[in-house]
Amino acid sequence: MADSNGDGIIKIGSKSKRKFQVPGLAVFECDVIDVQNQWREIDAGFRDSEGGLPVENIRPLQQAALMLFLAVTGYDEGSVENAQALEFLKHISEIGDELHHFFVPKLSEKPSSPQATELRFST
Repeated sequence: MADSNGDGIIKIGSKSKRKFQVPGLAVFECDVIDVQNQWREIDAGFRDSEGGLPVENIRPLQQAALMLFLAVTGYDEGSVENAQALEFLKHISEIGDELHHFFVPKLSEKPSSPQATELRFST
């Protein structure tokens, strides 16, 4: 939960900004939630109706992963491998899933049972 300093101002932290580095290259920072959302949209475009990944889409999906990685990092294409891009996206997914509860608005809870809110009138 966000902290309040007593004057009614709620301080909101920066939970999704993270720093990464490929050894030998510059450190970069990104918003994990933003990158995870971008990746989910890209990934969905390569999936079949059941959510599976057809064999013919594996290489194009990996190329899309590399292109997203390069766009986020600013690295040159020849300086990284596909495996590094995929490892980055694995970390993004894991961290994003851990942070998920911070970024999904909580809906009002439903009653635990219908009996808890059921009114009965007798005449």
